[in-house]
Amino acid sequence: MSSLVELKDGGGASMSVNRYEDCYFYRGSLPIPFDEHMRRVKEMKLTSEDVLLCSYPKSGTHSLWEVVSSIVHGDMQSKESVSDVDMLDFTSMKLLDRTPSPRILGCHFRFRFLPNEVLTKKPKVIYLQRNPKSVAVSYYTMTYGMKTVRSYEGHVPVKLYHGTWDDYLESFLEGEVEYGSWFDHVLDWEQARADNPDLSIFLLQYEDMKKDPVSSIQKMSEYLGKACDVDTATNIAQICKFSTQPPKRPLSAIVLAGDGKTIRKGRAGDWTHWLTVAQNDQFDKVCKMKMAKSSFLNHYN
Repeated sequence: MSSLVELKDGGGASMSVNRYEDCYFYRGSLPIPFDEHMRRVKEMKLTSEDVLLCSYPKSGTHSLWEVVSSIVHGDMQSKESVSDVDMLDFTSMKLLDRTPSPRILGCHFRFRFLPNEVLTKKPKVIYLQRNPKSVAVSYYTMTYGMKTVRSYEGHVPVKLYHGTWDDYLESFLEGEVEYGSWFDHVLDWEQARADNPDLSIFLLQYEDMKKDPVSSIQKMSEYLGKACDVDTATNIAQICKFSTQPPKRPLSAIVLAGDGKTIRKGRAGDWTHWLTVAQNDQFDKVCKMKMAKSSFLNHYN
């Protein structure tokens, strides 16, 4: 069974999230019970042509969606908006079933909540990671004051969160936020990659994409079975704003109703302007403790 639970920070500010199988999920409401929605996700039909983009929230999923869409569809057109209709978290299965193949499906789920046919149809699966300090900052700026979120049809209101950054950061480190612990999410996917070698889950670091977008795009293209020379990869990087060069056509900012931003500037290292020395030390301490047996620390160290 699913339930709506209230997560309260140290200062008393709170947000409401869906809880299902002891995990926190999306903040919004759906026309059907959340556990029924999750059951439909598990039973969803997939094809080998589908591409699943999976990540913890605010890891760069929307930007990755633009890149992968350009690779898969070969149109290399700048996306004027990001289509949340493709998110498994809050999209009607009827809409997803009508989406033409190849579909690019996003989600913020842990591995066990993906459709059952992931194991049999073996679609391409990309797991995107980002420095958790950048994630925390981006998550806070999105969450604070957000009035609505996407649902099956349009937007639905959510409980306003007006907590301070200091209190939110404590909640983030404790996993008491929407979608729960970043650390547990990453560890879950790391274990999934080890347990399912036949799926060949592609691991992508957001910072690598920012640092060397052309190389990252070419590696993704190879994984997706698409030819992509340097010129094509460079063009995609420019269009999708993963290049320091100006794009041929600017992407518009994506803003949800109620002033809730879904995409920030996406600059790597922006967390340095938010965390105090003490907060940074605390973050490092928690990260080293939680991720002691993870390969994640090797990448960021």
